[in-house]
Amino acid sequence: MAHPLGGGLQYRIKAGAEKAFRVVPQTEKAAGLWRRAKFSVEGADAEFQGWTRGQLWNGWAMPYFEFSEAQRVIEALTDPKGKYDAERDCFVSANGDGEEEIWQAERIAVLGGQHVKVYGIGAGAWIWDEVTS
Repeated sequence: MAHPLGGGLQYRIKAGAEKAFRVVPQTEKAAGLWRRAKFSVEGADAEFQGWTRGQLWNGWAMPYFEFSEAQRVIEALTDPKGKYDAERDCFVSANGDGEEEIWQAERIAVLGGQHVKVYGIGAGAWIWDEVTS
């Protein structure tokens, strides 16, 4: 049997099911859970659907986007130099100084054990806000 910390329903776990469980390292616990959210960015009148675990960079959101939404972000927010590079599996844009910015693919684990491939376009570099309406 299992009981959630702080109270709640009691769960019965079938014999042998414990093999599906693992000890979660403290660093993973502290990182927070990934959740879906909408984001806006300075310079665009659009909202983008992405993933976050609540981390901030200088007070700004750090969104990650699945491939199709990442394409929308690149098309909406970059000059013609913004593109997807299939060979490197990354999105490429140019910063204000004309230097190349690389947004690599990452795999995140979301609730339910599913893994999602995302791209942190502008995470830790652009002025993103999480839309809370």
